[in-house]
Amino acid sequence: MNTFFENTVPPHLQDAGLWQIRQKQHYYRPLHNHPDRTEVLLVIEGKGEYVINGVSYPIEPNSLVIYNDSVWHEEKSDSNCNHSILYVRFSGLKLPRLRPGFLIDERTCPVIPLKERYFKLEQRFREIFAYYDPRIPESQWICDHLLSVLLAEITHILHFRPGGWTTSPSRNAVEQVKWFIQEHYPEPLTLADLAQSSHLSPFYFSRIFKEETGISPMHFLMRYRLEISKRHLERDNETIDRIASLVGYESGTHFQNLFRRMNGMTPGQYRTKMRKQYQLT
Repeated sequence: MNTFFENTVPPHLQDAGLWQIRQKQHYYRPLHNHPDRTEVLLVIEGKGEYVINGVSYPIEPNSLVIYNDSVWHEEKSDSNCNHSILYVRFSGLKLPRLRPGFLIDERTCPVIPLKERYFKLEQRFREIFAYYDPRIPESQWICDHLLSVLLAEITHILHFRPGGWTTSPSRNAVEQVKWFIQEHYPEPLTLADLAQSSHLSPFYFSRIFKEETGISPMHFLMRYRLEISKRHLERDNETIDRIASLVGYESGTHFQNLFRRMNGMTPGQYRTKMRKQYQLT
């Protein structure tokens, strides 16, 4: 059976995170490298100048930055604007015709503008970031497999530049709203708010969202909130009412009713069940 990776074991996620540097804050990481680690950054916002293997590259939003294993680099952001980056660091990468730990060869530019492909990759990064928690046993397994998908998609982009594969305008709008929900789910969002973030009318937006995902925008929002609530129930000792507030519900009773309808148990029962499972592992 053919596999994407030269070795049969997928790369191993070592770390995932989000850097957020506010405007006027000084951000500078001096020259350094990561032995036995490959690192990929997704620039969400902001500008800067990164030096990679002695070459200076201007950094713009919606771009990908690739650091091969042990490559020397330094990073400096433009303090006149916010600077936000999602990142993954991993080991065990072995692709055909490339050195171990190399995602690109030495001739390929390590800074890649993504354009319309940005939203797809951002979704992948955020999925890994959402699941990454070294305290939860199954987290590593999930993240390693999500990382494999991310790396396959990045390699696909590299092989098919500059035309590459594209997404439809409706698909881009849906991905943009998913990102908006991931960033703003604690807020009292309405259908009008979601449509506005896509720059479409509520009626047209609702129709294309359901065509792309199979569910309505508000149902997607509810499911996302409930998934985040599960993370709080598994990891935190907050009250149920407090967790309801954290994920965007003013009424604890309404939150509990939704949770029970979607999961077949109350939030308290879910918390007890999951913590018993962790004790057994």
